[in-house]
Amino acid sequence: MYARFQPCRRNARRPRCGGFARMGGLGGMGGLFGGGRGGRRGSPLMRIGIAVVIALFALTTYYCSTQSNPMTGGSQRVGNITPDQEIAMGLQAVPGIVAQFDGISRDATSKSVVQGVGQRLLPAIAKVHAKTPEDNPYPFEFTLLDDDETVNAFALPGGQTFVTEALFREFTREDQLAAVMGHEMAHVIFRHGAERMARENLNGSLTMAATFAKGDMSGGAVAQMMLRLVSNGYSREQEAQADHWGLLYMAEAGYDPQGMIGLLEVLEKQDSGPSPPKYFSTHPRTPDRIEAIRELIARIDREGLNRVIESSSAALRK
Repeated sequence: MYARFQPCRRNARRPRCGGFARMGGLGGMGGLFGGGRGGRRGSPLMRIGIAVVIALFALTTYYCSTQSNPMTGGSQRVGNITPDQEIAMGLQAVPGIVAQFDGISRDATSKSVVQGVGQRLLPAIAKVHAKTPEDNPYPFEFTLLDDDETVNAFALPGGQTFVTEALFREFTREDQLAAVMGHEMAHVIFRHGAERMARENLNGSLTMAATFAKGDMSGGAVAQMMLRLVSNGYSREQEAQADHWGLLYMAEAGYDPQGMIGLLEVLEKQDSGPSPPKYFSTHPRTPDRIEAIRELIARIDREGLNRVIESSSAALRK
């Protein structure tokens, strides 16, 4: 999904850089800002001035550019990323993702269960957000991966949703599968991937500004910047939002909300083992999540599902 950065190699005639140099970007900045061997280092005031311009542009672009979510109606900072771009990025990543997790499962029955749960959730998601299924811009696809060792589930920004066989086999009820799929589909509907990419773009630009100000644009500094951009998972706020709306989706689809508790108990058991599964590299620990879900289920029991959906939707538009 991300291009590998190739550090600069220099000869007596001119610098040769991979990646950014071909785009006329960072690779050609060494001479101007003092990063090149034998080049004249720019003055500190020049570097600071460039850094300020970069930082102001990045902050203005991020904080002054919002989009309305086509499903929830909420305003989000996602930069210039469109749903169509999210879909394209997701589709581009699918072959590599499938290969990484040992391909698509050969268990036809289990694959049918996963696809059936996903298809049952889709109209419920539309109804929760007072939309029709046709209003949903994301062409969701549901795939059971053949990996029987990695306990994981995830969705790409374009709606491609995956569950590994290792996690699938931990479930004793379909409600638990609906819970994890509802959670991952909520990440897509709420555009958490686009939010994260926009935030990482901001962080990267601010890091670049600081690097310019210090006069250090070495290949190592840029490589570290790129690693940070691709290594962060969802925030705790985003995970809590996916838990909340994932439960509402599954409840609207007719699944028992207690399935979300069952899912989190399965994950808590896995989390307590000597080698916590990959799932926890991007998801927070479970005790607080279990407590929050219990409170939401109790609220649904008191107020009714429709009223909870209405109040939750109203909160999004504030």
